[in-house]
Amino acid sequence: MTDTEKLDLLLQKVTDISTDVGQLKDEMREVKADISELKTDVGQLKDEMREVKADISELKTDVAQLQDEMAETKTNVFEIKLYLENEIRTNIQRVAEGHLDLSRNLHDAMRPQNEVEFLSVRVSVLESDVREIKRSIS
Repeated sequence: MTDTEKLDLLLQKVTDISTDVGQLKDEMREVKADISELKTDVGQLKDEMREVKADISELKTDVAQLQDEMAETKTNVFEIKLYLENEIRTNIQRVAEGHLDLSRNLHDAMRPQNEVEFLSVRVSVLESDVREIKRSIS
C-alpha cells in the first residue's frame, strides 16, 4: 500500500470518526435535553410531594379532630342512655301506674251508673209487659 492510499484510508477513518463524533454530539444534546426535562419533572414532583405531605398532615389533623369529636359524641350518647334509663323510664312508669289507678277509679265510679241504666232498661221491659197483660185482660 502506498502512502497516498494509507493517507486516504486514514482520512476516511478520521472522517468516519468525525461523523461518529458528530452523531454522538447530537445524541448528547438530546440526552442533555432529556436530562433537563427530567430535572424539571423531578422538580415538579418534589413540589407536588410537598403539597401531598401538607395535605396528609392536614388530613391527620382532621382525623384527630374527628376522633375527638366521636369520643365526645359517644360519651354524650352514653349519658343520654343513662338518663333515659334512670329518669325518663322511671317517670313513664309512674305516669302509667297513675293512669292505671285513675282508670280503675273511673270504672269503679261508673259501675253504679251502669247498673242504674241496666235496671232502667229492665223496668221499661217490665212496664211493656204489664201493658200487654192489661190489654189482654181488658
